[in-house]
Amino acid sequence: MTVMPDGPRGTPIDPALIADLTHACEDREGRPISGGRELRFRCPVHAPDAQPSARWNPERAVWRCDACEAGGGAIALADLLGIRTSRSARWDWPTGPPPARPPIGPVRPGRPTPTPELTRPTGTDHIVAVYPYGDGRRVVRLNPKSFRPQHLVDGQWRNGRPDAASWPLYRQDELPADLTATVHVTEGEKDADTLVGLGWCAVSPGSSATPWQDSWTEALASRPVVIHADNDSPGRKRADTIAGRLHGRATSVRIADYDDLPPGGDVSDFLAANDAEALKARIDALTVAQPAASTVPHFPVDVFPPGVREFIERASASLSVPPEMIAAPLLSMTGAVIGNRLRLSLKGGFEVLPTLWVAVVAPPGSAKTPALGFARTGLESLQRRAHERFQMEHADWESRHATWKSSKSDDRGDEPRKPEMRHYWTANATTEALADRLTHAHGIALVADELTGWIRSMDQYRGGKGADRQTFLSLWSGSNIKIDRQSRPPTLINFPAVSVCGGIQDDMIATLHDERERRDGLIERIMFVRPEAEPAFWTEDEVPAYLTAEIERVFGEIDRIPPMDKVPVSIHLAADARTVWSAWYNSNTEATRSLSGLAQGFSSKWPVHTARLALVLHILWAASEGTDHRLLLTRDRLEDAIELSEWFRAHLDRVLPLLKATGSSQPRGLATRIVRHLRRAEGAWVTRSTLYNALRNVSGEQLSQVLTTMERDGLIEQSAGAAVTKPVQRWRLVSTDDPYYSDYPKEQDDLGPDQRPGTVDEPDYPNSTNVSQSVDAARRVIPHRTECVTCGGPLEPGQRARCASCVAAAHRDREVSQ
Repeated sequence: MTVMPDGPRGTPIDPALIADLTHACEDREGRPISGGRELRFRCPVHAPDAQPSARWNPERAVWRCDACEAGGGAIALADLLGIRTSRSARWDWPTGPPPARPPIGPVRPGRPTPTPELTRPTGTDHIVAVYPYGDGRRVVRLNPKSFRPQHLVDGQWRNGRPDAASWPLYRQDELPADLTATVHVTEGEKDADTLVGLGWCAVSPGSSATPWQDSWTEALASRPVVIHADNDSPGRKRADTIAGRLHGRATSVRIADYDDLPPGGDVSDFLAANDAEALKARIDALTVAQPAASTVPHFPVDVFPPGVREFIERASASLSVPPEMIAAPLLSMTGAVIGNRLRLSLKGGFEVLPTLWVAVVAPPGSAKTPALGFARTGLESLQRRAHERFQMEHADWESRHATWKSSKSDDRGDEPRKPEMRHYWTANATTEALADRLTHAHGIALVADELTGWIRSMDQYRGGKGADRQTFLSLWSGSNIKIDRQSRPPTLINFPAVSVCGGIQDDMIATLHDERERRDGLIERIMFVRPEAEPAFWTEDEVPAYLTAEIERVFGEIDRIPPMDKVPVSIHLAADARTVWSAWYNSNTEATRSLSGLAQGFSSKWPVHTARLALVLHILWAASEGTDHRLLLTRDRLEDAIELSEWFRAHLDRVLPLLKATGSSQPRGLATRIVRHLRRAEGAWVTRSTLYNALRNVSGEQLSQVLTTMERDGLIEQSAGAAVTKPVQRWRLVSTDDPYYSDYPKEQDDLGPDQRPGTVDEPDYPNSTNVSQSVDAARRVIPHRTECVTCGGPLEPGQRARCASCVAAAHRDREVSQ
């Protein structure tokens, strides 16, 4: 018999041990399989194993359980079966309880003793490490290298995360009560164990494919955090994502890069060649991380009711995609189910149906179609029931029609009317097809894997000379439409509700324009989502059946809303919600007036988008909680809708360049918003982070550009406050009332004698025209001053805050200090 090595030094296993193990397996109801090469026996890990599920291969000296995925070499099996051996099992990972974790304590000096690599005999899918998460949950590392989350079911380990949203961080239960203790976040469990071995506090969310959970942010709130990024693109991206989620919640966030290691290197690899003091020095030298300017705003999934929210989170985890790729189309489809039964009345003459057009912009291979499939779960359930009803009605009709046809003409009466199937969604984008379906539906969702097909289908039978685009413009507005056809009677649709949702690739988005690239308003009616989507890693996560059932139940409750009686039933705002609406509407109007071009067109549609989102959220919550949908729309729901609509607005800056638009959606009104926040401070200094959080959905790059331009033009002034790691930027308005501003530090003034407002060229950065117009709008807010804020002397025409002498002096002082 050829026995394969079972040890790190290649020492062969004693044939007597192989024989003992074979006899022990036979005693456990062992029977030959695979032509006698293996024995099937009862697994010693998840006993009692009523139906033997483990396999022992004497020739290769390995075993594995098909039920619980346990397995290993001869030494591990001997330990489990109680067979005494003289061999050390430290290099053969046992499938029993994992070794005790080292306690958390102060940092120990000196190089740590590396943990020996756990190896296995040649083979596939053997467990080489087990990482317990508590409460019957664990992650196992297999050979070849892969990871599987597992949970206990009736004493047996099953793959998957049935409750992914409730999984804690690895070692989260060991977070100290002292909130000043630094917490290290690693990409994998192994790295967390390595750092705990140094006496540090470390946690891990698992692999980079695991979506970050809001509960993890709460666990790390008010703590200093160091994120250890693996030296590869997914590792760096993961670290940036975690830093963005913790920004403003953790006391500080620092990112430790290991770009001096080979590709894929991590903190464990660093410690293999260095000691703990070298790592500590590396971390002490880190500066506080700022959110990346290109970071996509975190999707506010909390605006959804609990069951819907968990479905979105679990579905996105199963596909390793951002939650917005499922949530955004789901909102559109929900509006289609509500249809023309309800509308939100903001005032007489301002009523909106829940029609939403949503486009997910992502590259090929980013799982747009599977995400759309999850979003369609509720619609598919309704459509399936409608088809079943139609089949029964059609069979009954055929029977009655046959009877009618065989009867004498004098006795058979009117011909039975052929039943029509109710359509909840369609992929046929022609206006004639939509009109036919809308005659038997309260609303319908046009779902397209690629929205370019929707555009190309317009007027496809008319040589491009039809009016399909104009018809869709009316459909979005909810205006009554009439379809005239030569071979059939005209079709009149009152209060049509047609939602549109689908995906589109980055380089194809410009095809949404009119053929002559004229602005007809169709593009501005679409809410775009451009997530950070890339080809997804494989994950064992699944959507449990109870969440699928919950989505189907909620959509079923919505579909039970009575149909309209000539006009849709109106939902009204509560009194406190009306106050919130008025303030937000006026703020949006102010921003819209300062825009131009396509950006202005988008902004002008935002009140309608926001109102429609509010109605959809109102009905989702009513259906989820079983409350009366006719109740007033509350302030909470409206604020949720505003938060959601501002999240959509933040994506415009990522989409407008793809549409070849020259204007940006945000900066032109940003200076006015900054002035508004600074005026509320009444002369006090406001930190940059406070501004960043108050403005919401503004990138750090945009904020820096506008602040720099406003400072240059003398609208605001800056002061550097003391901080542990680096100076904190603080800002306030340059007021016409001197007393508040007499302590302005001259060395902070960047303005040279040739940089006075009105004489300097615009700065060379993207959308500089937008920022300049934003400053012009802000100038109209602040009265013109006549005295220099530094020396009190008179200001010449064109000078906004400082005279030429003071500006030149500050510029010279700055050059000397540098």
